[in-house]
Formats: sequence, structure tokens, C-alpha cells
Amino acid sequence: MVAYSPPITLAVVNSGDAPSGAVMVTLVGADAPHFMITLPVCGAPLPAKGNCMVKVAFNPTSAGAKSVTLRASASPGGMAMVTLMGDPN
Repeated sequence: MVAYSPPITLAVVNSGDAPSGAVMVTLVGADAPHFMITLPVCGAPLPAKGNCMVKVAFNPTSAGAKSVTLRASASPGGMAMVTLMGDPN
């Protein structure tokens, strides 16, 4: 078993001047099972200029570098993505 890493905190920000729809946060990609959302505080609509926090931990089950895309989307609102990487070695 490869070591677990402490979660990192990411902010999902509504930089617009209008409220968003409900914010959905997902991890996508072949390596998604090696990452986990540990604090899904998003889910509700965000007010204009508002934000919500997400914590993601790297919990690999095999050796080697891994990557995942964290996707936050809302309708209305749009989508934002960021790539996260981890390497237990």
C-alpha cells in the first residue's frame, strides 16, 4: 500500500456579477480512483463573487505518478477545470 497524503484545499469562485446554479464538483480521468474529495462543501448555488471550498486527497493504490481533473460546473454559471497530480515515490 502506498502512503496517503493530506488533503489540499481548493476554492471554487463565482467571479461573475450574478448567482450561479448549484455547483457540482467531480474528479474525472483514468486515475480518479487514486484521489478523493474529502470535503465537498460545494453543491448549492453561489452568490455573485461567492465561493465554496473543496478538499482533495491523494490516496494511491499503486506506485507511479497519477493525475486527475477536478471539474466544477454550474448551470447557469459555466465550468472550470484544474489538473491535480500526485506521485507517491
